[in-house]
Amino acid sequence: MGLTGKRIVEGSVWLSVGQLVSTAIAFAGSIVIARLLTPDEYGLIGVALTFPGLLLGLLDLGASEAIVRFTPLDRGKGYVSTIFVFKATTAAATSLLVFTLSDYMAMALNRPYVSPAIRVLSIYVLGEVVTGAVGQVLVGAGEYRKAGLLSIVRNSVRIVASILLITLGLGVYGSIWGFSIASASTFAISLLYVSKYLSGIRFEVGLFREVMRFSLPLYIPTILGLPLNQLVNVFLARYATNTELGNYSVASNLLVPLNIVGGAMATSIYSTLPLLLGREGKLREVVYKSTVYTSIVVLPIAMGLVVFSRLLTYLIYGAQYSIAPIYLSLSALTGLTAVLGSYVIGSYLKSVGKTVEAMKISLVNQAIYVPLALLLIPEYRVVGLIIANLIAGFSSTLYGLHVVHRDFGLVVLSRRNVMILGALSLPAVAAWLTSFIPFLSIMVRFLLEAAVYLVLLALVLPLILEEPEIIELIELSKSVKLLSFIAPKILSTTLTALSFLNHVKSKFLTNKHD
Repeated sequence: MGLTGKRIVEGSVWLSVGQLVSTAIAFAGSIVIARLLTPDEYGLIGVALTFPGLLLGLLDLGASEAIVRFTPLDRGKGYVSTIFVFKATTAAATSLLVFTLSDYMAMALNRPYVSPAIRVLSIYVLGEVVTGAVGQVLVGAGEYRKAGLLSIVRNSVRIVASILLITLGLGVYGSIWGFSIASASTFAISLLYVSKYLSGIRFEVGLFREVMRFSLPLYIPTILGLPLNQLVNVFLARYATNTELGNYSVASNLLVPLNIVGGAMATSIYSTLPLLLGREGKLREVVYKSTVYTSIVVLPIAMGLVVFSRLLTYLIYGAQYSIAPIYLSLSALTGLTAVLGSYVIGSYLKSVGKTVEAMKISLVNQAIYVPLALLLIPEYRVVGLIIANLIAGFSSTLYGLHVVHRDFGLVVLSRRNVMILGALSLPAVAAWLTSFIPFLSIMVRFLLEAAVYLVLLALVLPLILEEPEIIELIELSKSVKLLSFIAPKILSTTLTALSFLNHVKSKFLTNKHD
């Protein structure tokens, strides 16, 4: 994969690390803030963010996806500048809208007293949109480290400012101002980062039309999803108990590592594939290898969450969340779609500009998910919701496989994908069987199961990787600082094991022939 592979690996690592660190900071800070405020005040933060948060996504028109795709193609043509001017204008208009209509928004929330807090958040809206746009430019340009740093800085400033202002006596308004101060701070840093990509501030109407033709099909599922997802949430709130919803929230929190790593890899692949346009053979090779490599990374995380769901829940949140492990195990099964190319198909279609096809895949997902969720929730509540999501995810991915094969002759699924799934399932099964050993404390049990899982995972890797792939991964991991210390050593051990297996196999065949 060469330079392309290096960019994908580097992007996956830095975006994952940036998001994981940022999330950890936000999580730790939320605990401190929740302790400094009363439950009523803490709940008010989410209420005040309702309309500003809604408008952030509602007025995007799919331009966020477009920035990532068109930045590698810009080369002074003006794509980045045109999209950035649109995003900045949208940010200013949305911020003004939030400030002007704050009283009406507060009344719609049946809390007129939150109007001043909503006005403060108009600053947050402005900074958030611009900073988000800059982050996407940086991703498109391959500056993943800076993109991850922006997220870390934003959450760090927000938490520090919020805690400081709350302790100075501002109460919930201290936390609200923390959002706006953080956005304003990262806004300033963002402008420094993005200036070299703008090639002069200009807005090209022709380029904007091209961008909208690309982005609007991606925006349609978002618009449709807002009321449909709200309907599902209302149904869930009606039938599920508070205890079930609390357990589901815990399971969702524990699923974050899978979502972050998978999302980072998909984003990195998407931001890299446009560089290969016009080189069809190389593009198809990278798509296939990306499917293999995402499977090797995502599947162990997903299966690990399935096997260790109970231990992770009890160690982190306590035994009182007894239903959460079931929810976590079921939800983590979404990661198995990696072997079907779920993290690659959408990236490929968007990279080659086929956003209508990408839209159809999203619409298939919604067309299955929403009716099925509404059908299952009354009887099975949270489990019904998760099952609906699983069925919709697998179905839409299979439809995506059909689309890329029918329209582009792209083969993503093969017998090897099935072999990868089977081989990577073995460590999970062995770790699960280990859980039946009696008379062990929860910590000893966790350490034993983890050791079994990791050792067997290392042993099965030679069964699913080919020698050139391992050599390629060694070179790629050496080129990324965060991986260069340990990953090449692990992969070299895997290469030695594979060479040994090949030697044994060759000797066996020779003896059999003789």
